[in-house]
Amino acid sequence: MLPEISFGSFSISSSVFFWGIGIVLCLAEYVAVHKWYGYRWYTALLLGGMMIILEIFGAKIMFYLENPSAFGEPISWSGGYSLYGVFYFTPIFLFLLSLVMKTSFYRLMDFLAPGILIELAFYRIGCMCTGCCYGIPVGWGITNGVQDGLFPVQPLEAGLDLLLFALIFFLFLKKRLLPGETFLSTFLGYSILRFGLEFLRHRTNVVGPLSVSHLLSLGQIVGATVWIVVLHVQNRRRKDCGQRILREFEETLTQSAEENCVSQSGDNGVS
Repeated sequence: MLPEISFGSFSISSSVFFWGIGIVLCLAEYVAVHKWYGYRWYTALLLGGMMIILEIFGAKIMFYLENPSAFGEPISWSGGYSLYGVFYFTPIFLFLLSLVMKTSFYRLMDFLAPGILIELAFYRIGCMCTGCCYGIPVGWGITNGVQDGLFPVQPLEAGLDLLLFALIFFLFLKKRLLPGETFLSTFLGYSILRFGLEFLRHRTNVVGPLSVSHLLSLGQIVGATVWIVVLHVQNRRRKDCGQRILREFEETLTQSAEENCVSQSGDNGVS
């Protein structure tokens, strides 16, 4: 464990330190791809900063929903967050922001969502250093400061988050994702990873072998999957509609050309 990182006489919590690294890299990713989405670099930084603030509020709201007993206690901004608040509430906040900005919600979410995975990966490294969100006892692995031999679920999640980011980035470069599908794939991929990893984490079950995070994962998996299917159905209908209009246009041109030929033949006295 490494609860704090010291630079001379200055010390900082490891979780804050690694989360800060994740935020910096996340913002760097926004600046790197800003032109692909039609944003200026300073707009990308501004949107990224707003995203991080909204993430904090979303994670705090979800924490209180998961822990009703915390209501009435003094609010602590140094802890007490639920990462699922990022995925459930941030889209709502950003939808409202897209209305204010008069921009496409899908474009905004596609731009911002993948960077969350970078931020989460380094956040989990901070979790490992401080001993929170620890794994189940397996007789080998890492420690949380109280118990040794715990499954290293935090670094495993960090690595998988980065792999998921690389996969989504690759699919985006290959232009295999519809508008909106980048952010939905991010949310779907993370929820699938989290659902599996939750079995390797110390947890409190609420429904059979499932914890609250399991249920939130399932909700997100179902929601994102249905949304992706709807996107593809709508895209297919647009293609079919476009092809039908094109065929009708071609038929109209052909008919018009034939009528002109007939008319010209009549004018020339051809029978």
